[in-house]
Amino acid sequence: MEGYCAIACLGLADGRDAGDITGAWLVWYDPAGNNGNGDAAWSHDLADAARFADREWAELYAAVPANRPRRLDGKPNRPITMLNLMIVPVRPGELPSIPPASESVSPEPQPEPLSDAEFHAKLDQMVATAEARRGAERPASSPPPPRPPTSEQESDPDKPDLSRPGALTESLRAMGVM
Repeated sequence: MEGYCAIACLGLADGRDAGDITGAWLVWYDPAGNNGNGDAAWSHDLADAARFADREWAELYAAVPANRPRRLDGKPNRPITMLNLMIVPVRPGELPSIPPASESVSPEPQPEPLSDAEFHAKLDQMVATAEARRGAERPASSPPPPRPPTSEQESDPDKPDLSRPGALTESLRAMGVM
């Protein structure tokens, strides 16, 4: 049985605030709307939130508008991907809800931030460990030295000798190119 979901906007994909739609629920979305830049309606009222079948949302999220299939950088245009979205599972007839922060954060205590001196000491230790590993590795075999040029030119009767000055021009004239 396929599940259902509602979509909440957490901000822009680059982490910035998305203005009025930050924290709002998606009501409808048209990838081809707004001249291929995507058009959507958002609401802070949970009752207005659209419920999508999981597959329906996946198709809508990946949709590329026919009226503007490529971005300026040449990649496929998927307008909704400019937003950082939270997909919230919902059961039929239920209102969506964003889990409280305590559920979404790791329950393990976070370490205290390092002081500058502690950070530099840890960094020095990592560099020393990496250098020790590098020294313990077998040295890679070096490529063979280049062959010295041969004094004898391999002569091919079908190829002109282009080593002397002006030979290339003469050859091109003889071929009728110049």
